[in-house]
Parts: sequence; structure tokens; C-alpha cells
Amino acid sequence: MYSPLELAAAFIQAGELDEALDALNTYLAAHADDARVRRWRIGVLRRMESADHLRAALADLDQLAALTADDHIHRSVIHERLGDQASAISALRAGHAQHPDDHRITERLLQLLFAHDDLDEAAAILAALPPTWRWLTLSGDLAVRRGDAQTALAHYSAALTDLERYLAGMEPIFADGLRANLLFKRAHLYRDRDQFDDAAADYRAAEQIIPDDPLLPFNRGLLAYLRGDDSEAIRLCRAALDSAAPALHDHMTHVLGGDARFAELWQTLR
Repeated sequence: MYSPLELAAAFIQAGELDEALDALNTYLAAHADDARVRRWRIGVLRRMESADHLRAALADLDQLAALTADDHIHRSVIHERLGDQASAISALRAGHAQHPDDHRITERLLQLLFAHDDLDEAAAILAALPPTWRWLTLSGDLAVRRGDAQTALAHYSAALTDLERYLAGMEPIFADGLRANLLFKRAHLYRDRDQFDDAAADYRAAEQIIPDDPLLPFNRGLLAYLRGDDSEAIRLCRAALDSAAPALHDHMTHVLGGDARFAELWQTLR
């Protein structure tokens, strides 16, 4: 005879979530103080994703005596899925107050604050954080949102410098992605400030790291156009458009069609 927890584990492994939930309900009806299994049930309810199941997961979170960092993150994600962005942010504020050193909570809170234009609160949080690559990158993003390109450039450059200290301990794919992303962000700022040589150097450095990303030759094409090299611009942008997946192709056409500087180039490429 299998116990409810053994049944729950088997049902979860088989993807039979309704049956797993029934087994967990049976167990918790007799062991309501078992926080470990209650968190297990929260995970199952989150996977089921209907509004009723998500609200049941919130009710389970309310029953926990002390919330871990993961619990705060789960609560935020559930509120987001229910369309309650204010509660999602509030959950992370509470998590940040309780676990100020958990970078996952802090980073997610900052991302939600950015998304909802709560830039002053984001700035206050970032001002209290150490100047490491993670927070310098987000500080650069905040400066971009505020239209302060010079400050953004300084933050991205400092982030690239600090990142070098951590690269040896990172998975190569992760490390390469971080470095290329920062170079890409900085190149955009250089391009928009007409620092074309600096932009070209950063785009090329990023392309050496991730040579198969069509966005890099595409942006080198835009840069070539701004420098007056129409034939190179057309060559690079057309090749990038031809090789891009549909979603990325749509992004490129949106950039071309939405920026008056590239209106003639867009007409040529259409």
C-alpha cells in the first residue's frame, strides 16, 4: 500500500497533476503543519495554472509560518499570472526587506519596477547595492530609461570591467552572453551619440563572441548607413533580415520603420 506522498511523487513524475494534488490534499488534511509538503503542493498548484489553482497556492503561502526567499518569488510570480502587478511588486518588496542579500529577489524587483516606471524606487535600491557587474548593468539600464546616456555609458563600461573578475567561474555560454549583451548595449549608446568608431568596435567585439546572432550584422549595417556607406548598410541589413527568425525579423523591420534616420534604407530593403 502506497502512502499519499509516494502516490503524489509518482503522479507528478507521470505528469498527472490532478491526481498528485488529490494525494497531497489527503496528506495535508492530516499533517497541516508540514511546511515542506505544503510547499510541494504550492509547486503543483503553480504548474496547474488556472486562476483557482493559483489562488489556492497563495492561500497555502499564507499558511507558512516564515517565508523563504523562494516563497516570496513564488508569491510574486503567482500575482503576476493573476494580473495583479501591484501585489507582485509588494511581494518582492517584502522579500527584499527580509532577504536583502538575495540577488534573485532584488533583480526581479528592479525589473518589475522598471516595467512599471517606478524609476525613483529602483534608483534608491540600486544606490544601496555594491558596484558589481550585475547592479552596474541595471544602473546603466536605468540611466538609459532616464535619457542619461553619459551615465549609462559609464555604468556599462564599469560593468564590463567588473565582469572580468567573474568570468573564469562562469559557464562559457553564460559568460559570453553577459559580455556580448553589455557590449551591445554600449554600442547602441555610442552609435546614438555619433561615436561611430567606438560603436563599431563594440559591435565587432560582440559579434566575435556570438557570431551567429543576426542582430549584430544588422546593427553594423545601421551604423554603416549612418556613416554614409549605403552599399555596406544594404548588404549587412539584407543578409541579417534574410537569416533572422520571424520574431527577430519583425523586430528588425520595426526598427527600420520606426526610426526616421533609416527611412530611405527601409524603402530600399522592402
